[in-house]
Amino acid sequence: MKSLSFNQHVLPHLLAVAVFLGVTVVMFHPVFFENKTISQHDIIQSVGASKALRDFRDQTGEEGLWSPSMFSGMPAYLISVQWGHEALGWCKRILSLNLPAPVHNVFLAFLCYYILLLAFGIRPGLAIAGALGFGLSTYLIIGLTAGHNARIGAIAFMPLVIAGIHLAFRNRKWLGFGLTALGLALHLRENHLQITYYLLIIVLVYGLVELIYAIKNKQIVNFIKTVATLVPAALLAVGSFFGPLWAINEYSKYSIRGKSDLTRTGQRPCRRPDHGIRI
Repeated sequence: MKSLSFNQHVLPHLLAVAVFLGVTVVMFHPVFFENKTISQHDIIQSVGASKALRDFRDQTGEEGLWSPSMFSGMPAYLISVQWGHEALGWCKRILSLNLPAPVHNVFLAFLCYYILLLAFGIRPGLAIAGALGFGLSTYLIIGLTAGHNARIGAIAFMPLVIAGIHLAFRNRKWLGFGLTALGLALHLRENHLQITYYLLIIVLVYGLVELIYAIKNKQIVNFIKTVATLVPAALLAVGSFFGPLWAINEYSKYSIRGKSDLTRTGQRPCRRPDHGIRI
């Protein structure tokens, strides 16, 4: 067992966190030093949409389940419901060094991508550069200014999930289990299932590649053991999101994504009009 060296095993990561923190503060210095907030169109709309529910929560201390102010009324769990994710909320605060929202998502994007690159064996110096490139990408910055906080937060935690899966397949199963469970739980807490769908595609492609290598190297048993380790981690993470997931699934049947209420009683053959034009 190798001895722990501060200069080799601790200092580079402390330096990385310092760099990420410094870049975040410089990028968003009006938030930190001028007490300003980012004007986010979608967030302004969501504040107005959730006012009735927030007033009800302040007056009664309970969660409202129906909003009368959206359209002709709609379930509150798609607008503003506090599900009790306090443990995960504290995890996010700790990982983001309790930076203010929404700029903490940029710092988390730096940190999680840095962990991903380390998991793939990239040196800390290059991993810092790669993490900065990911966190400062145009898509994340534009999304943040538009108010897509949940989307950016979900993207920020994607690398942490992939890092955990990769470590599990590199015979560091317990570390992989922990990172996968934590990363996926934090990712799902952001409640942006479109990004979760993209994450699932990435994971399936990665799993397929690992399966091909396992077959080629005759390591099917080890592959199965790794998958058996990751499945409970995924179930644990999904369990932390079970309430919102169940509610969204229930509501989707009655939304435009559900089955149509229109039925066909008969169908007449459709003929193209004949204007006397021949080609």
